[in-house]
Amino acid sequence: MPPETFPLIKWDAVESAIQRAQSISDLNGLRSRIETLHVLSKQSRQSLSTQNKIASYRLRVDRKRGEWLLENIVRAGNGSNQHSKKVLKFPRVTLATAGITNKESHILQRIASIPEEVFRKHLVSTLRDGEELTTASVLRLDAAIRFDHREPPAFPKGTLRLCQKITGQIASAGICSTGGREGPAGQVQGS
Repeated sequence: MPPETFPLIKWDAVESAIQRAQSISDLNGLRSRIETLHVLSKQSRQSLSTQNKIASYRLRVDRKRGEWLLENIVRAGNGSNQHSKKVLKFPRVTLATAGITNKESHILQRIASIPEEVFRKHLVSTLRDGEELTTASVLRLDAAIRFDHREPPAFPKGTLRLCQKITGQIASAGICSTGGREGPAGQVQGS
């Protein structure tokens, strides 16, 4: 059954609810309702496209929750020093008062850190390719973005020569990646 005809979900209503939600309590409530729909769609064995459509809404809500956390959670302290106290404009909001665990906060903020265009393209391409859309796939995307331009660490001085010496000794002893089945002349034995 295509996502547009799934009888329990009014797709436009879900879309507008995501756009309207501003507070963390609204977002948390919306997230739990969407997660319920996702579980029900899996239990009733709806098509992968229907499950992915629901998952895309869940991930969009998670992204919005992560953005809210980045803007509103006080990291540590109240901004005061020992001589004067800073008066906060709003009551202090913590993860506990927002109803979010540390681990969940970390995941949500990682999702929110993905550029909007890249996030949207990931959702569209996953839906188009017929793959399962998961939080893990979005977190892999985040890791790929963060470590894309990272250079491998340099060997400490002398380590490369030591590695070459050790691998030379291993090769001359006849031990290799074929499980030790190579003879001294480099020929595979027993095949």
